[in-house]
Amino acid sequence: MLAKMTVFSHVLDKSCDITVVGPKKLEGTRPMKVTYLLHGLTGNDANWVQYTQLPLWAREGNTLFILPDAGRSWYTDAEYGQRYFTYVARELPGICRGLFNISGRREDTAVMGNSMGGYGALKCALTFPERYGLCCAFSPAAMYWREYLAMPNCVGLKKEFAGIFGIGVETTEQDDIMCLARAAAQKGCAPTIRVACGAQDFLLELNHRFAKEMAGFPLSFRYDEWAGEHDWTFWNEALRRVLGEFGC
Repeated sequence: MLAKMTVFSHVLDKSCDITVVGPKKLEGTRPMKVTYLLHGLTGNDANWVQYTQLPLWAREGNTLFILPDAGRSWYTDAEYGQRYFTYVARELPGICRGLFNISGRREDTAVMGNSMGGYGALKCALTFPERYGLCCAFSPAAMYWREYLAMPNCVGLKKEFAGIFGIGVETTEQDDIMCLARAAAQKGCAPTIRVACGAQDFLLELNHRFAKEMAGFPLSFRYDEWAGEHDWTFWNEALRRVLGEFGC
C-alpha cells in the first residue's frame, strides 16, 4: 500500500498532506502496528518514499507507516506560528486511528525520523513515553541548541529559530531533549531508543555528546555509528537496520 492523502487538522486549522505506506494487503481484523516516520528540515512527507526502500520493505508484515508533513517547524508549538508538535504528537494519531485499523497499544507504536525529524521523534517519544514502545533517531539535530546554531552551516537558522522558540531562542524544558529524557527515566516507562549517526556527519560530535549523556540515564538506549554522511544513503541503511532488528 502506498497512498498520498490530505487530512484536516483542527489544531493547525488547515489541510495537511500525509503519505501512508503499508503492507500490500490490508486484509484481516487484527490491528496493524504503526510507525510515525518524520522528515528533516528541508523535506516533506514524501521523502522516505522518494529516497529509501521503505515501500519495498513495508510490503510484508503488519505495520502501517504514517509520514506527516511538518514543514520547517522543528515539531514544535511555535512561539510565533503553528502548533506542529500538538498536531503530530496528539491530533494526528487520533485522525489515523479513525482512518485505519491500527493498534493503540504502546508496544505496537513507534516513532522515527532523520535530522530535524530525529529531534522530533525523540521529542514525541520522551514527552509521551507511555505511548511509544520504540523511538529511532537518525542523525538527530539540535539536541543542544546553542552549539547547533553556532555551526557554520546552521548560523543562518537563527532568525527562523527565533520565530519558533522566541527572540532569545531560549528553549523550555518541554523542548529540551535532555530534560525530557530525565523526566522519562523518572517515570520508568521510557521506550527503547536507538540513535545512529554517520562517521562523516557534521553532527557527529554533538551525537557523541548526546550518546554519552543518555548512557547516564536508566533507559534502554543504544548509539550506533558507521561510515556515512548526513544524507539519504545513510538514512536508508539506518532504516533498513532498525526494521530488520525490530520487525516494524
